[in-house]
Amino acid sequence: SFGRFFGMSPRSARSGSSRGWEEGLDGASIPSRPEDQALPPPLASSAVFGDVGSKPVGLRLSPEYPRQWIPGGPARPKDGVSLPAQVPFEFETELFKGKAVVYLRGLGNTPERVFKGKARAIQFSVQGTFKREVAMDDLRFGLSLARPLRNLPTRWLLNLCTRVVQSLGAQYSMDLSDPTADRPYMLAPIVLAAQTVSCAARGSEPDIALPPVEDNARLTWLGHGGKGVGANERRRKIAKIIRDAKHARKKAGVPAGTSPGESMRDGRVPSFDVDSVWTFSFWQSQIDVSKYSVDLGVGKFDLVPIMDGQPIALLCQTSDASCVGFRFEVWHERLLQKAHSRQAPDEIAERPSRDSTPTGDSTNSTAGDGSWKNSTAGRGEAPEEAPEEAPEEAP
Repeated sequence: SFGRFFGMSPRSARSGSSRGWEEGLDGASIPSRPEDQALPPPLASSAVFGDVGSKPVGLRLSPEYPRQWIPGGPARPKDGVSLPAQVPFEFETELFKGKAVVYLRGLGNTPERVFKGKARAIQFSVQGTFKREVAMDDLRFGLSLARPLRNLPTRWLLNLCTRVVQSLGAQYSMDLSDPTADRPYMLAPIVLAAQTVSCAARGSEPDIALPPVEDNARLTWLGHGGKGVGANERRRKIAKIIRDAKHARKKAGVPAGTSPGESMRDGRVPSFDVDSVWTFSFWQSQIDVSKYSVDLGVGKFDLVPIMDGQPIALLCQTSDASCVGFRFEVWHERLLQKAHSRQAPDEIAERPSRDSTPTGDSTNSTAGDGSWKNSTAGRGEAPEEAPEEAPEEAP
């Protein structure tokens, strides 16, 4: 099976509740995943597609408050969720506060300086501070969908693609489902998935509008004497720490009822601290969102019929999905017809600022009149995804 190529257990590779997030090890309920709380699909006339230079692509923050939100201020959009492409924007979540920039190739407003001389089609950077310490193996980046993929390539091609990404799965502790699963996913520790990572003192962080940089000199536990190491060496050393911790936990045994997040807060793996400014940068050349197609090396495929109305999403979450680091959806106008046939579109044009909204838990959301409703009610199945890991390339 797809999972066995990556040394995954049959339990973790199965479809359905493949990660045990809907029901804990002791049968206790676990909070819904971010894709289950995603907003309904946008309208073609919405602010998500309001930037002419970005059409036919639009970015959106989803789910919304209280899991994540755009801070109040002049730059905050009226709908509270639409995001700009090609320029930095501020955001805040239950776990993280900072800013991000999503560069996309092939659009009218694509900055040539970002992609000149490079094969990449997407470059994405996120920067900020954590609200609490998080173990590095507990924070995942990747893809997680609420519905199955459709119109997949033939099985022989799927097996070939599996072998293509096999080395990445082994190298970056990637956890992935069978591509035919009811809820496909591919997730890896963000500290391994990121092509570059910067850990800086407040006020000394890099400019995310400039080329990404690797700066891990403050992570002295990497054993570099405070001088820092390259991205490949950082990945190699942290991957070994994570593997050793996984083996130690397995040998020690995990008590019944322990959630994935709890088992990872045992001190075996270093944590992202709350004092430093962390910057994670990613890029890849396989997915072209301007056409919504993917190049697997053995052929190019249209993602619209495969995604079945679900958008690609740049996702970061804790391993049990109880906390969101960020989730930014990348929509294409060609997705909307199928998306609207699955679910009524989001018609809310204005949402109150986070500062003016009442507090609530992650199951709440604002209605068009500012009242509160359950964010999963009437939403049925929701979208999701994130860019796959790409080979090393000079930033």
